[in-house]
Amino acid sequence: MTGQDTVAIDNGRPDALMRLSKVHADILRNCARLEQCERKRGTQLAPAAFQEIIDFFDNEVVIHHRIEDEVLFPQLLALHLPVSDMRELRALVAALGEDHRMLDALWRDLRSALVESRPGASGVQLPDIATFAASYRQHLKREDLGILPFARRHLDNAALAAMTQAVEREISTRQP
Repeated sequence: MTGQDTVAIDNGRPDALMRLSKVHADILRNCARLEQCERKRGTQLAPAAFQEIIDFFDNEVVIHHRIEDEVLFPQLLALHLPVSDMRELRALVAALGEDHRMLDALWRDLRSALVESRPGASGVQLPDIATFAASYRQHLKREDLGILPFARRHLDNAALAAMTQAVEREISTRQP
């Protein structure tokens, strides 16, 4: 999704879809940081980068998945669309939800290994960071080229405003 595909609502604040898209960019950036750390230092990560990455996936990504699963997907599934569109949408939402569960499991495994390999620890092998990053890239591509443009096309301004308010509530009231 590009900046020209999005609109800001409510006095210039970003709408829910823009917020989701921004987190997607942040996920890609953090995956690249993990890969860079792995290439440069083997199993050792710089302490600040290490903690920032863990905090990001432990907090921002957990909340992000919840927002998609509990706000965006239900809002889209409540639309009244032709049967063929709804069938395609239900399949996409189911696949993305399954991706979330798989990505969460990959992160739990990687996180455990990262914690064990804190700077100064020795002999700990990290799971395949490349697989983790590639899985996220594939998932985000499906969201950025599939579900977010679908939502942009089918949600009217009132639905988008309501979803944006729901997302703001989730962000302000939820902890991972």
